[in-house]
Amino acid sequence: MSKSEYSTEDFVLDPDFRKWVLENHPESKIYWEDFLNQYPEKVKEIFQAREILVHLSREKKELSQDQVESLFANISREIALLQKAEVAESSKVVSLDSWATIQRYNLEKERMRRRRNRIRWAASLALILGFSTIFYWFKGESVNSSPELVAESVTFEAPAGVKSSISLEDGSKVHLNSGSRITYPKNFSEDKRLIRLEGEAFFEVAKDPNRPFMVNSGHLTTTALGTSFNIKAYPNQFVAVSLVTGKVRVEDQNNQANQALLSPGEGIQADLEKHLWKQSKFDLEEILAWMNKTLVFKNTPLKEAILQMENWYGVKVQVAGEIPKDLSVSGKFKDETLQNILEGLSFSARFSYKIQGKQVQLTFKP
Repeated sequence: MSKSEYSTEDFVLDPDFRKWVLENHPESKIYWEDFLNQYPEKVKEIFQAREILVHLSREKKELSQDQVESLFANISREIALLQKAEVAESSKVVSLDSWATIQRYNLEKERMRRRRNRIRWAASLALILGFSTIFYWFKGESVNSSPELVAESVTFEAPAGVKSSISLEDGSKVHLNSGSRITYPKNFSEDKRLIRLEGEAFFEVAKDPNRPFMVNSGHLTTTALGTSFNIKAYPNQFVAVSLVTGKVRVEDQNNQANQALLSPGEGIQADLEKHLWKQSKFDLEEILAWMNKTLVFKNTPLKEAILQMENWYGVKVQVAGEIPKDLSVSGKFKDETLQNILEGLSFSARFSYKIQGKQVQLTFKP
């Protein structure tokens, strides 16, 4: 595959790209700078891939005195260059590593907004460059829909086609399915640990009796002290909470009558529009299949299966013809290619398919 057709996941898996981002390798740096010159439209995927790699980097090391002096020399040089640019009413990013290179392609539209804060930005940039292989880097973001997350918040995202994990400051771990994100305060409060979820995630909660761990997902709030559970809350779908260990309390913020204290193996399915509130047992293998690289369809409506495949593989599916009413599909696919899955489903669902890069077309005959 040509690198010009790379998705975010392809960049993450490319060894040379990893050397550029994590090691600032000179030859890799030259190659990827030339690549961005030729394919500036790939800057979004490259930015996302770099963010994922920095999040996943666990390596920790101490800086030598020479490295510290070099780091602050970079800061001084950046400030001097930006002060000079201020006089000339122009700006320039010094291409020190992958981050600076990527920023060059976003700079023009950001130039006016950053103009008033150039010196402070230069210092922050140099610090990020110097410590990018030592610490996690997070994207700050304000969230209007949750007042308690407005002040200083952090968003961690797994783009479509990518699965990712993160360790929180309290020791809890969150595993995100494709097309999912969590938002939480930069610093948890003294009385609770509040997180907002869009999509699907598995939580391994560190015990802290004085600070309940709370997850807002759609209209549901799930509260735990020390446990592990899965929440599925994609837009326009019902919300499902599945408890694996410990105990959790699930509450419907729009209907106080809907509350449940779950034991391991129990789950809640809730749909606000359909007035659905169902507590029942669940199949653990099925619920956690996504963490084992297994895509499971169990009498799944085809429209819902299409959404799952779009998230799983980072593609866009278009349908030609009319999908038969009440058409559902079943199957278990472990670490399979999209082509193999479509091939398997096409016989029972009776459609033909065509894959062109990230575009997929399903055709149903009359």
